[in-house]
Amino acid sequence: MVSASSNGSAIPLSELREGATGLVASTTIDSADALLLSAMGLRAAAPIRLARAGEPCIVQVNGTRIGLNASLARGIHVHIQ
Repeated sequence: MVSASSNGSAIPLSELREGATGLVASTTIDSADALLLSAMGLRAAAPIRLARAGEPCIVQVNGTRIGLNASLARGIHVHIQ
């Protein structure tokens, strides 16, 4: 797992260390999934915290916890803070 980004580039959410925080940079997920996650607050520039690594990974965004399967977590890219 990645705990820091050496070059400042975005990394897949699936590679964050448990407890790490970051900002959503981009996604490569299906547009329907992106729309649903956006409605729950998981959208570009949203601050997130990885509450639990693994599958499902649990992401905290705006006080809400969202469970994501591995495929979705790999398709969401974040900048580590």
